[in-house]
Amino acid sequence: MRRYLEQKREISRRVLAEERVRELAFQDGLTGLPNRRQFDDSLKAALAAPPRSGAAHAVFLLDLNGFKQVNDVYGHGIGDELLIVAAQRLLSAVRDGDLVARFGGDEFAILARHVSGAEAATSVGLPYVATCSFDTAGRTMMGVLPQALADTFASHAAAPLAIGANCGVGASDILVTLLHMNNAPCALITKGNCGVPHFEGTEAVYSGTPKLMANYATLAMDAGARIIGGCCGTTPAHLAAMRAAIDSHVRGTPPSIETIVEQIGPLTNTVPTDNTKKPPRRSRR
Repeated sequence: MRRYLEQKREISRRVLAEERVRELAFQDGLTGLPNRRQFDDSLKAALAAPPRSGAAHAVFLLDLNGFKQVNDVYGHGIGDELLIVAAQRLLSAVRDGDLVARFGGDEFAILARHVSGAEAATSVGLPYVATCSFDTAGRTMMGVLPQALADTFASHAAAPLAIGANCGVGASDILVTLLHMNNAPCALITKGNCGVPHFEGTEAVYSGTPKLMANYATLAMDAGARIIGGCCGTTPAHLAAMRAAIDSHVRGTPPSIETIVEQIGPLTNTVPTDNTKKPPRRSRR
């Protein structure tokens, strides 16, 4: 009887040990979150199962700003407590069925299935920004005017932190677009192409020089942009010139369209206007 009980206890210990090994293989030992291995398996399963119509699977990668300083100043014990609190807050922010994982250190990831548009961010408690390309007669391909972009988010659970324009048909056009958005209730973004592209053989070449993009950056500041970048054709040399110009520039008054054309070049598109109203019919005699 004694031998039977000892064998039973030994089997129980082995079962518990095997369960613990399986947990450690797929679970972060500190926070109890799934680890990278489990996240990767879940991501593969999500990719094998197409999202619902109009939706997508979203992946968010996060880390904690200043985490190294916390460890250096207060010690690794406090750092571990911070990681546990961060894990709990992430879990409280996501939907049921979303996966929060810890990759290691201060790196976390979230897998959110079947989300659409801004919901992908708001559903997990994250802020978002929104930009469009106004390259179709000064509108988006769906006909949205720059000055109407903010209104498209009126029905969302949370408004974007910033809106703006990206890509487009050249720096001049995107600056004019920006002028039509300067009454937006949030920060403005502009990320213009490096000039207008043309083909040399099979290669797309952009006309914008570093000096032109530096002028674009300062005019964007004057037009109200808080986040300024470049899109297609922008190289490290362009970005360096833009950064130097921004650092030395003091924000001024919004430029006129004439100033933009003079400093950057002619417009490719027409100025965006609300031309949906039909002219009144002439009365018959």
